[in-house]
Amino acid sequence: MDFLEGFLMGPVWSDTEYETRRHIGFFWLIGWLFFAVFVYFLVYPDKAPAWMAMPTYLPYIFFFVLALLTPLICRFYYRLNIALKIPILVLLALRFMFGFLAFLQFWQSRITVDLSTLPQNALEYINT
Repeated sequence: MDFLEGFLMGPVWSDTEYETRRHIGFFWLIGWLFFAVFVYFLVYPDKAPAWMAMPTYLPYIFFFVLALLTPLICRFYYRLNIALKIPILVLLALRFMFGFLAFLQFWQSRITVDLSTLPQNALEYINT
């Protein structure tokens, strides 16, 4: 749980050894997973879960509210019992998810991928 606390709260709020150890492999894993999910939902936007179809302003609002609220929560995190720590960690994870969802919705409206014409467009691009 120390690793999860360090990752979600960051080295400023965490009292673990998260700051002193390097986690390059984990960051690469998270980066590639988010990139794969991002590309998948760009290519197949109709396969996105229903909760991702929320209005575009809601992820921004939720992300900024959580980004302002979570440092205050992290300040008192270690004084709380485990029954309150778990929901706080979930809230911290939701902050990242709403940030990712805002990023995804921003680019989904600007990038369209048509799989039926993708091979032809790629060949034309390569030839030019």
